Amino acid sequence: MQLGLKLVQRHGIPVREPKPVLLSRKFLATFQGGEKIYDALNSDIFYGILYEQETYDLTTLRHQFVARARVHSAIPMSFIQASRDYLATLALDGPPLVIESGMHGTFPLWLLTLTDNTGDMVLYSTVPWLYSIYQDVAFRKNYNYLRDIETIVAHDHLFQFNTLSDGKVFVKETCHAITRTLALYELYLFKTLLKRKIPELI
Repeated sequence: MQLGLKLVQRHGIPVREPKPVLLSRKFLATFQGGEKIYDALNSDIFYGILYEQETYDLTTLRHQFVARARVHSAIPMSFIQASRDYLATLALDGPPLVIESGMHGTFPLWLLTLTDNTGDMVLYSTVPWLYSIYQDVAFRKNYNYLRDIETIVAHDHLFQFNTLSDGKVFVKETCHAITRTLALYELYLFKTLLKRKIPELI
């Protein structure tokens, strides 16, 4: 996604400056009780809302998620502050538009919690039982595409979250030659496909 947005921006197509956020379970693992934080965000808060609400819509989900995340006992202040610092380092020029490659949207909802629910989120795809909520912000209805994204070498293996220090997130690039070759091949195919779909990029 980062590469695609950068590519179209470089060719003069007006899109917002893309800024990657490596907010994942590996990020959570750097905090004491990281697994409990994830369980709080996903199992307790996200699915807790779905179980308790009789009607589902994104506005209600966002409002409820923000309200519950702010007071959940398993979310330590150290994680909240680190997330705020991480968001601040992006130096966004406006409300965030968070693009999610996962199916639940948990981390975009968390980032929106930090901005007082100001901003927007979109998902590449989601699972069928969440269509009624995410139908207006999901790019594709075919949830099987999520598996394709998860197995892309460049997405999950070329660069990975490394550490968090002084409010900055550091990543590392793999030294594995075959992984690098596969990732570069995927990027080449992606750029070729993008040029076919957007004639202005040729």
